[in-house]
Amino acid sequence: MTSGAFVLTLYAAKLIRFTEHTIVDDHRYTFGIGAVDIDGDGDIDITCPDIYKIGPDGESNLYWFENSGQGEFQRHVIYEGQLGWMERHASGDINGDGRPDVAMVDNRWGRLYWFANPEKPSDSHWKKHVITSKCSHAYDVVLADLDGDGDMDAAASGFGSGMITWFENPGNDETDAEWIDHVVDEKMSKDARTIEVADFNRDGKVDLLATTLGRRNRSAEEKNHGSQVVWYENCGDAETGRWKKQTIDDQSRAACHGHPADMDGDGDLDVVMAHGMMTTADPKVARHEVVWYENVVQPDANPTWKRHRIAPLPFAFEATAKDLDNDGDMDVVATAWTNTQRLYGQPVTDPDGARVVWFENRGDDPWVIHNLQEKFPGANQVIISDFNADGRPDIVASCDGAWVDREQVSKSEIRWWRNDGK
Repeated sequence: MTSGAFVLTLYAAKLIRFTEHTIVDDHRYTFGIGAVDIDGDGDIDITCPDIYKIGPDGESNLYWFENSGQGEFQRHVIYEGQLGWMERHASGDINGDGRPDVAMVDNRWGRLYWFANPEKPSDSHWKKHVITSKCSHAYDVVLADLDGDGDMDAAASGFGSGMITWFENPGNDETDAEWIDHVVDEKMSKDARTIEVADFNRDGKVDLLATTLGRRNRSAEEKNHGSQVVWYENCGDAETGRWKKQTIDDQSRAACHGHPADMDGDGDLDVVMAHGMMTTADPKVARHEVVWYENVVQPDANPTWKRHRIAPLPFAFEATAKDLDNDGDMDVVATAWTNTQRLYGQPVTDPDGARVVWFENRGDDPWVIHNLQEKFPGANQVIISDFNADGRPDIVASCDGAWVDREQVSKSEIRWWRNDGK
């Protein structure tokens, strides 16, 4: 089947089947989801915000959806009526009590919060704490022990500032104090997006992965587009500088969201990445595609990176990887973000955005593209986890709805696709 610039290849072999289920379809604006066992009952729950008041200030609610164990979800409140735009977030045990807490960006006001998971998380008595009130245009956040002292720190990207920053956890005795901020990089161009953690050089310290979309509306010939995929080596020395910037790719355009994954099964972490997203960038000019970067570890040296193209995908937003069909290699799931007929005064005429797809890894053969969902306007974050405990990885994705001239014409949704096997 062919539609516009996007080609869907069908493969005659027996494929895995997915059954679609709607988790929520009445949110105003959801731009971030998470998978974590909130209540400690052994199954994977889902976290997400809803920006129900879109105006200049905005107001948000933060929810968690309790999993019955079979992939049926009941909504509970974490926090209601937060001024600002709560969006992408991360989970981890911040206060050391054995329960996963939630760290959240406020995109509108440049703040990071964390919400403490109580003994009964369904009672809505989560206490809010401020990580920082000065993370300009906070976009994404991760949690990890970045300084090796045994507690969870945070790192964030800023889409307006282009800054990458990490925040040092002051410890249990100072949970109401703002965390100490440390600049990782203030020279990324605007539109910093991905922030992820991984040990890329296998030295036992947590490194960072980051991207920036770069500048919009650059010609195909212009090299100064500013897009980057980088990793920051954790040198473990707070006095002389903890982070050393290493470039993965500064030639490809519009690097948006990706994740670490061992794509080739050699024991080190590679990177899968979506390039595209920008509705003002012509897919025929700027590369809109899903790729993976092979981590080529050198003896006694940092990795070098070899770029592999998986497939074109207009307006690609996020890519993540897992062995979906249980054949021993890594497949890839991606979203394509187009949510309006008109945005920023520019018409969006390509019909191939607004979808969720998975790419079947067939070894030395070309990757095969399969549609999970078309007409999923504003498809953004995608996560993979086993939500019904059948041993097969399932897929959950969110979309922020369709907008025309800043008026919403369809609601935000979260759906999950149950992996039914072959």
